[in-house]
Amino acid sequence: MTTPPDLTRRTALLLLLAAVIFGVALRLYQLGTVPPGMHPDEAHYAEDAVSIMRGWRPVFLPANNGREPLFVYFMAGLFSLLGPTLWTARLAGAIVGILMIPAQYLFSMALPVPRPRLIAVLAAALVAFTFWTVSQSHQALRAGLLPVWVALMAWSWWVGAGQVDERRVTRRGLLWAIVTGLILAAAIYTHLSARLMPPILVGSALWLAARRRTWTPLVYLTVALALAGALSIPLALYFVQNPDMATLRTGQVSVLNPEVNKGNLPLTLLQNAWAILLMTNVRGTTSWLENLRGRPVFDPLMGLFFLGGVVLLARDLFNRRGEKAQSAAVLLLLVYVFQVMPSWLSAGAPSYGRLNGAWAVLFLLPAWAMERGAAVVSPRVGRTLTTAALVGVLLVSAVWSARDFFGVYAHAPEVYDVFFGWSLDRARAVADVVPTGTAYASPTLWNQAVIRFNNVQNPPRVVDSRVGLVLPPQGDAVYLFDPADGKDADAFGKRWPQAVRSEAKDSRGGVNLVVYRIPQATQPRLDATPAPADAVFGDNIRLAAYRLDADHVKPGDTVHATLVWEALAPTATDLNLFVHLVDGSDRTLGQADGPPLGGSFPTTVWQPGETVIQQIDVPVAKDAPAGLARLRLGWYDWRSGERLPAPGSPDSSVTVGQVQVQR
Repeated sequence: MTTPPDLTRRTALLLLLAAVIFGVALRLYQLGTVPPGMHPDEAHYAEDAVSIMRGWRPVFLPANNGREPLFVYFMAGLFSLLGPTLWTARLAGAIVGILMIPAQYLFSMALPVPRPRLIAVLAAALVAFTFWTVSQSHQALRAGLLPVWVALMAWSWWVGAGQVDERRVTRRGLLWAIVTGLILAAAIYTHLSARLMPPILVGSALWLAARRRTWTPLVYLTVALALAGALSIPLALYFVQNPDMATLRTGQVSVLNPEVNKGNLPLTLLQNAWAILLMTNVRGTTSWLENLRGRPVFDPLMGLFFLGGVVLLARDLFNRRGEKAQSAAVLLLLVYVFQVMPSWLSAGAPSYGRLNGAWAVLFLLPAWAMERGAAVVSPRVGRTLTTAALVGVLLVSAVWSARDFFGVYAHAPEVYDVFFGWSLDRARAVADVVPTGTAYASPTLWNQAVIRFNNVQNPPRVVDSRVGLVLPPQGDAVYLFDPADGKDADAFGKRWPQAVRSEAKDSRGGVNLVVYRIPQATQPRLDATPAPADAVFGDNIRLAAYRLDADHVKPGDTVHATLVWEALAPTATDLNLFVHLVDGSDRTLGQADGPPLGGSFPTTVWQPGETVIQQIDVPVAKDAPAGLARLRLGWYDWRSGERLPAPGSPDSSVTVGQVQVQR
């Protein structure tokens, strides 16, 4: 069969540019709204990026099961330029998704395939519009950067060690080995699956060395691995100091985990392999987080071309087109096998997030088959009709993907749920309320990463209102509750009847946020005893008043006290409060120690003029003797035990109130 001429370089570059532009359009269109919501994983990435933007320089991100940091550093750079928003966070995912298009082109064009420029353009186009790649690019996750490094590493390795059959080590080969090592190091700092990239190089180098009877590929392999290893030393040292983090995530999802394999490891491996085998043409992942449930990677027409590409790869593996084609086929097989392994060896196969590294081969194969089909048809129908047919196939696949993603997936209620759409609605409701007064959020509300990130530029204060109340020096006090805090919210309204309740709705009409507003004019006035004038601690805190709920107790009872603090200035470190019940001989009959408001409102965040109303319980010893007892209190640094000084008190404490202990 006579192969028609390949595309000219100019034409290929123009078509690549068109694929990139199309890919950019698909990735930027509705970037902040599709998928609806924001997954907590995205929010954790974004929060870490904010911390990096503010000066943190981690070598590994320990939160959220542990993550490699390179993608988050990139996101932090975008935050510095454009601000920390959901759109900017997902822009990081979109950009790395766009980079995969030229990376796919470079890798495909370097291979010894017929008409490499045409195949490279077709493969790049598939990366530009396939559902999986578009969906991944609409998420702020590091998995989208891994396939870029896999494609570039395979490209640089093949150009340096595979494309040219050299019998001696050359400067050119060493330079490409260095490039390969740099790319591998970048991948290791990107994703857990990169740990299975070195075997690709090892397998290819051993094959080339044996097939060509030369040590040269092994020299290049040594240079690449040595450089990548040297650059990865900081990460390795982190894992030496924190060994649990090295295997935390793999241990959770590994098929070796009895909770994953259900006591039958061989069956689990077979089921995973079968699921991965079917994903391209029959049934893809059923996770709404990654896919339109069950949708295969390719539409039926493109799926047939993928199968044709598999046949072409098998043909080259059996050496039907010479050594160079066979060596390239071995490299392709190694890339695919080792980048499929993370999903094969873990729960939930096929997990697209663990299969991204296989993209370089996955999208090359149908492009290769399309080119071969065009080569067969072109002499019979002419180049014009053949070109039109290729364009038609690509358009059908592109429209199919766009319809499924923007038309079906984007509006599926399951996608709203899996991406925590209600949490993003709640975060936006919080952002709307915060400017209307001094806002205090419940710990349950603020423990949600999506809410924290989307309010990072104007966050509310965090207060556990079950154990106290904070009132600003001026303006309204606004208390925010998650619907999960329903009982606490109801109790708050009963405890502080002057608070006016309202509710925010999510996009489905459900209650999404409970809001209590205490107008400044009706702020609570407690029936309390004024504190002594010397009840001042350092330059930071003054006890304004106190109240004891009873004037007599029995041994084993509890003294219920309400303390009204006036904040003068925040402290340098978070302090603990101590309250001791002592008798006339200063013997301790009971005590309560701990941070204020259950640790939800540390003294480091107290602002001048704020009123902090704290409810505290002091248990009375069961052997407490009858007689008069006094409350003595103060503040101390829990790290060193050093107390905040109180004027005129040698032990930095102030005595307030008394109770009668009765037998």
